Amino acid sequence: MTPTSPVVTSRQPDRDSRTTTIPGRAAPVSSVDSGSRNPAPSPGLGAMDGSPARQVASYQSLPTNQRLVLVLEKADGSYNDDDPLPHTHLRDSNVNEFFSLVAKISNKALDSLDCLTFTFMFALGNERVVHKGDEAEWNKLKKKAQFLFTLYRTRLDETEFQLVVEIGDKKNTVTGMDAMWGA
Repeated sequence: MTPTSPVVTSRQPDRDSRTTTIPGRAAPVSSVDSGSRNPAPSPGLGAMDGSPARQVASYQSLPTNQRLVLVLEKADGSYNDDDPLPHTHLRDSNVNEFFSLVAKISNKALDSLDCLTFTFMFALGNERVVHKGDEAEWNKLKKKAQFLFTLYRTRLDETEFQLVVEIGDKKNTVTGMDAMWGA
């Protein structure tokens, strides 16, 4: 053996070095350090920051005062953002009942309402146009509203999520909400 070669000693395991499990505690894990004879305890689930248990706990701690509200366009083109409607008007009505509600609140004749544009202000780029009597599209809108609200309430620190309801098809025009921002 040369003076620069490493010296490796072989070590036989002792009979006393077996680990035992104590009920109600984490099982000990032998240390990686070969010079240690004391077992190190397992870190347990609490040490895993990205664990599913922590993710579930973060969803359970969401604010309970978050709400989806409807901001309707008035007859003069302004919006009732000072007095929005609760989402239950969307959830609990059919398409014809909702059109009647919009006509009443906006002081417009029901016959003059052909369609409504729904813009999710908390998820821009998500707009839907629903025509009067189109129950299938109405149900798609309600599912989309529920999905987007559930998704974004976990991501945004907001208490009020606005769904703007405009009279007519404003989806491909530079009117309505875009005009307010100079687009």
